[in-house]
Formats: sequence, C-alpha cells, structure tokens
Amino acid sequence: MRYKLLAFAMLSSVFLSVTPVYADGQLSRITKSVNEAQSKVKSIEADLTAKSKVLTDKNKALENAQKILTSNQTDKTQVATQLSEAKEKLEKAQSDLSNTKNKLQKTIDKRDSKDKAIEKRDNALRDSWNLAKLKDGWNGMVNLVQNKDSELIAFTKDRDRYNEQIIQEMSEVDTAQELVDREQTRYNHQLTLRSKFEKSLNERMNAVKTATDAQSKAEQEVSQTKSDLDKAKEILNELTSKKQDVEKNLAKYAVGNADSKFTDEEDVALFNQVKDKQDAGNEGLTAHTRQMRNFIMAKFNVINAGGVRNDDDGTGHGHGSGLAVDFMVDKETGDKIAKYIENNFDELDVYYVIWEQRYFMDMRNIYGPANTWNKMPDRGGATANHYDHVHVSFAK
Repeated sequence: MRYKLLAFAMLSSVFLSVTPVYADGQLSRITKSVNEAQSKVKSIEADLTAKSKVLTDKNKALENAQKILTSNQTDKTQVATQLSEAKEKLEKAQSDLSNTKNKLQKTIDKRDSKDKAIEKRDNALRDSWNLAKLKDGWNGMVNLVQNKDSELIAFTKDRDRYNEQIIQEMSEVDTAQELVDREQTRYNHQLTLRSKFEKSLNERMNAVKTATDAQSKAEQEVSQTKSDLDKAKEILNELTSKKQDVEKNLAKYAVGNADSKFTDEEDVALFNQVKDKQDAGNEGLTAHTRQMRNFIMAKFNVINAGGVRNDDDGTGHGHGSGLAVDFMVDKETGDKIAKYIENNFDELDVYYVIWEQRYFMDMRNIYGPANTWNKMPDRGGATANHYDHVHVSFAK
C-alpha cells in the first residue's frame, strides 16, 4: 500500500500536465519510474513464486499430518477395542477365580463338618465303650464296635474324599489365579498402550493444528502478494501509459530533434508554450535571450542553463550584457544543440556559439572563416574549453 501511495503521489506531482513547459528531464524521470515499477513487479513475482512454493510445502505438510492423525485415530480405536476385550477377559478370570475359591471354601466347610462329625462320633464311641465295658464286659465292647464302626468309617471316607477334592480345587484356584495374573498383565499393557496412543494422538492433533495455522498463514501471504502484484502491475501500466503520453507529447513538439526547423509547426508551438516562462536563471537577460533560453531548454530537456554574470567577451554579446546563455549538458545533448543552432542560426538570432573548443559564427571571425566550426586555442579545463556546456550569444 505504501508503494502504491508513493507511486500515485509521484504520478500526480510529476505528470499532472504533460506539456513541454515541464519537459525538462521529464522523460528520463518517468522512464526511471517505469524501470523501478518493472523491477518492483519482477521482485513481487519472484516473491510470489517463493511463497507459492512455501504454500505447496505447507499443504503437503498438512496433508501428511492429517494422514498420520487419521492413522493414529484408527490405532486408538483398535487399542480401545483390545482394552475392552482384555477387561472382559480379566473380569471373567476374576469371576472364575472367585467361583473356584467359593467352591473350594464349600468343600473345606464340608470337610470340616465331617471332621467335627468324626470327632463327635469318636467321643460318643468312647463314652459307649466305657459304658459297655462296665455293663457287659468284653462282649459288650465287641458288639459296640461292630455296630458303631461302620458309621465312623463312612464319615472318615467322606472326609478323605473331601480332602482329595480340596487338593484338586486348590490346584484349580492356583490355575485360576495364574489366569487372572496373566489377564491383569495383558489389561495393564493395554492401559499403557492407550495412554501412549492418547498422548500420541494429542501430539498429532497439535501437529495438525500447527500445520493448519502454517498453511493458513502461507495462504494469506500468497493472497496478499497476489494483491500486491496486481497493484504493482496496475501502477506499471499507468506509468507506462504516462510515459507513452510524454513521448507522444515530446514528439509532437519535436523535443530533442536537432534536424527540425525553428519555423516548423512543432517548434513554433513549443516556442509559444515556453517563451514566457519565468525562473531565476532568466533574470537580467534580454527578452529575446530569455525566450531562446526557455525554448532551447524545453526542446533539448536541459536542466541547468546559466545566464547573466559579470563577464565581458569583448563583443558586447557576453554574459554581462544579458545576451549569452551557457547550457550545461552532456556530449549527446550538446551535439544536438550545436547542430540545431547551426541549422537555425538566423532564425534564432544567434550571434555566435561555442561547443567543444570550437567557435561558429555566420561571418569571418578571429578563429576562422564564416559558417565554419573553427578550432579555438586551449584554455585549460573542460569548462574553459566548453566541453560541459554550449555557450550561445544572441544578437539581441
């Protein structure tokens, strides 16, 4: 946005009126602006390419994170199923163990009951033994044993059978306990797996969120860069259009054309456009010299042209008289000005012109014949020898 505002500010300040009055250096300035805008467009395009690649990478990263998350969610479901199965098996094993222990306890209770019955029978038998001994003697004791021993033997057999059953059921309890222990271990393992998968799932969910945020940010940056590119191209198009307008306008007024004639329609139009322009460099110049200064500066895009100063060339047409102007230029522009003045010497009312240590006048002079660029003596530096400016003295 700052770039756009700056560009439009430049457009409004520099190119509000594309006329030769503002032609001094205008084409070079707008060409520079066009080049800068082109560089800006290329820079944004490169930035867009880089950010688009980043977005592609972020899309892939998000896709991979989502795949891993989906896989982890599937694994978690499997672990949950396995945990549920392990819990069911553990609970069944615990139930079977409880039942087996209850069965064992009942058998123990039956065995204990038989022990008590045997003890009771022994006591009863002992009492009966003593009674029979007192009452009937040996025969009575034999008869008691024969009649009572069968019941005691039956009790004893039952007790022995219960003892054997207890041993068997204790083994069953041990087996059931081993199964419970195994199922408990398996269940604990599934609990650990579930915890690990829950932690992993949380990590993967965070990874997806991070990837989503990164992808969203990259998407926004690409969108913003595309918008910046559109704006930069819009500015470039406007600058290019303005440049074309300036070029057409300069062509209309034959700006920079050293082969045109001052009497040509284009030159006349340009002269009328700029002849009355006022600036500090025109102070002290004669009316004609001021108009010629304005015209030549506009026609050849000259930025700096010095006028009056305390200087007498001995001809009465020097800077001190207000009849001379130094157009500060590069070689290419200086050559064009010199050529144009040579071709339009009388029409411009020029008295003489100096360029690159050469002197031109329409009459014979101290440096040589008329209408010839005569070599001048070496005066020293580039300025003294007129290599950095064209000196023009006018006749009026």
